[in-house]
Amino acid sequence: MIFSLLSRISGIKKVIIYNQSPYFRTSKESSMKKWIKKKLFSSTSYTPVLYSEYPFKNSTYFTEDGNYFLPFIANTNESSFANKKYIADDKVRILDVGKYRSYKNHFVLVEAIKILADRGICDNYAVSIVGQYENLEEIEYYNKLKTDIERKGLENIITLYKDIPYTEMNELYKKHDIFVLTSRRDLASIVIIEAMANGLLTISTSNNGTASYIEPGVTGDIFKTDDADNLALVLEKYLTSTELIPQIGKAAFHVCKEQYCFDRFYSLFKNMIKEEFDDDIDG
Repeated sequence: MIFSLLSRISGIKKVIIYNQSPYFRTSKESSMKKWIKKKLFSSTSYTPVLYSEYPFKNSTYFTEDGNYFLPFIANTNESSFANKKYIADDKVRILDVGKYRSYKNHFVLVEAIKILADRGICDNYAVSIVGQYENLEEIEYYNKLKTDIERKGLENIITLYKDIPYTEMNELYKKHDIFVLTSRRDLASIVIIEAMANGLLTISTSNNGTASYIEPGVTGDIFKTDDADNLALVLEKYLTSTELIPQIGKAAFHVCKEQYCFDRFYSLFKNMIKEEFDDDIDG
């Protein structure tokens, strides 16, 4: 907002604010706030977030004038995807990526796996949890998570990894079949897009701004935030019907390729410029 104001003071009239506030909002802004935004800052903004939480009840939401939705861009790799092998060696591989911090809540996945193990739900799966391990908070969290896994007797199923370089993440995605986002709250988790773009069946918490990128049962699934029993039910559905995993993973890849590609983003961006500033950036 400060840079927007400085731009306008400097005579730059075409200002667009990027934010991660939901496009569909739950409370209207006051007339005074609208006036301040329009006169002092900019009335034009865009966000990659449609809703803040699933399920999405359209009748209870509204949008503001000058606010646009432009999706994140997914980096799909056709040749890499063509070589992807699902359920290699007859084992389903589940991946969870997130910093070793409390709000990432990897414990809910550990508890869900314990529930599945206690029910005797198939043993044809393995879980990888990848996180940042740098500061004291993360080290303490990691140690608690490791202890919890061992206490539950799941160390042969769940493996913890520290500080995997970003350049190696695509190879990690390629080796897994299902991705699970466990965060208690994420404004807009980009790993959802990365996992889908790599052809993983992607499962997200309901309280996440990019959960709307998933179509449940088609490109992935949603579970109730913090609810291990609900996550266990969702995982059980795919662990006992493994033919769905490549079907849904491939659908996720193609949706990313077609809907969350640069061409679509650029088309929506041009439309925003045309609508707001009556300007054709290609002209």
